[in-house]
Amino acid sequence: GDLRKIEEIIRKEGGKIISILTIFEQERRKVQVFMRVLNLSANALKRLKYSLEKKFNLLYVVPAPA
Repeated sequence: GDLRKIEEIIRKEGGKIISILTIFEQERRKVQVFMRVLNLSANALKRLKYSLEKKFNLLYVVPAPA
């Protein structure tokens, strides 16, 4: 499904998924997915954000502190 597609996009950019949290809001039939990802350069993060925004409703990206 969509979660697998997201994982593939992240791995294509060289990211390593370290945790996934999914929340299903039954009343609004809405799913939220939170992922922690490591091993992304600044450029890879920009490409990843762009790729995800084209296919999904990306709410925000929080880069790790330098």
